[in-house]
Amino acid sequence: MKARQSLAAGAGHESVDRNKREQLIRLADRYLAQFPDFQIRYDILSLFWNGRRFVIEHFPNAFQPVADASQPWKWRG
Repeated sequence: MKARQSLAAGAGHESVDRNKREQLIRLADRYLAQFPDFQIRYDILSLFWNGRRFVIEHFPNAFQPVADASQPWKWRG
């Protein structure tokens, strides 16, 4: 989730770059190692405060982790 009061830096969902996706995938991997019966879905919520209310954009299943064939220990989001 990312909240912004100005769109000068772009919408909140634009800040979920490759590094952040990889960080979330690594975190989920650690969680799933402890709780293997769970399934993970990567959604992105982008919130923008327009002065009166939050405008919410929801991106369900925004990305999928993919293992690099040459480096299978490293995830790409």
